[in-house]
Amino acid sequence: MADSAIPTRYAGDVCTVLNHESHLAALESTAPEIAAAFGKGLCGIRRLPSLTRAVFALETGEGRFVLRVHSGDARDEELESLLTWLEALAAAGFPVPRPCRTLQGEWLAPLALDELPGLQRCSLLTWLDGTALTPEEMTPDHARAMGDLLARLHDFASRWRAPAGFVRPCLDAEGLFGDRSPYASDEGEALFSTELREAMHGVELLVSALLQRTRELPGTWGLIHGDLIAKNCLFGDDGARALDFDNCGHGCFLYDLAPATLQFSALPAGETLSGALWTGYTARRSLSPARPADLQTLVAARLVASCRWLVANRQAPALRDRMEDLLEQRTLTLRDYLATGRVRRRSEML
Repeated sequence: MADSAIPTRYAGDVCTVLNHESHLAALESTAPEIAAAFGKGLCGIRRLPSLTRAVFALETGEGRFVLRVHSGDARDEELESLLTWLEALAAAGFPVPRPCRTLQGEWLAPLALDELPGLQRCSLLTWLDGTALTPEEMTPDHARAMGDLLARLHDFASRWRAPAGFVRPCLDAEGLFGDRSPYASDEGEALFSTELREAMHGVELLVSALLQRTRELPGTWGLIHGDLIAKNCLFGDDGARALDFDNCGHGCFLYDLAPATLQFSALPAGETLSGALWTGYTARRSLSPARPADLQTLVAARLVASCRWLVANRQAPALRDRMEDLLEQRTLTLRDYLATGRVRRRSEML
């Protein structure tokens, strides 16, 4: 693959296009058409930061909205189920973006572009206000708010009955590590060193045993966010608000604490923040019989999934020149976990 070729996550299947910036510009130019499909008049547009997605803030006569161009490798029923879940959460009063329907009553607006193969599938979401923080800026109060929000989401997931045809990935061992995992990459795993493969395999064995054991226990599995990290949260006086549910699926509730715990693990205040996250969750919802050691295993699982995500997106502009260093950092972290039982992150998180 030529260095100038970027496989995007928003074009048909995950495919090769020649100019990332020009294709973002092409998608941006269609914003009036997409807004009109949702019955909105466009007043302005700006790009929102994303490593591998096309995401825009739209100013309309009815206020601000978020336009997302969805991953080309996701099935329609998966995307529609994601938006159905967001609608259920918003209707129940959760601080999450609420999806809008098109004038035809659909969740997704199709868009054809000469520059990109296939139909692009676009959703429009309400805007959430709040303060965005980096992990370094977060306090224990913020971490507790994240834990409390996850506990409330899981309580609701335990009661909610999905409609017929609802489809989201299953984040069990196969879903995290298998060939059909949303994190899977075809040719990219050739970039893994022997040391990294061995470390990943060691973690996978531990995670598989843990998930098999917990899945049989009541109240431990359901729909999870899957990626509640600092950049997918906003904070206000009423607590934490959740963004970006693209990775939501059926999984172990405890795994939902892993992404933030991994982010905290390299910080000087990491143990305090991780403890506050756990406390915020358990003050509202029990994690018994889970132990902190079980969470560490799932934090390592998150890091293994991160390795696969990296190589699947290896030609994204922010990643392609740094891949070797990022994988080496993750190798050291995983080997350290297998030796100590704790994840002390040495790898940069993106």
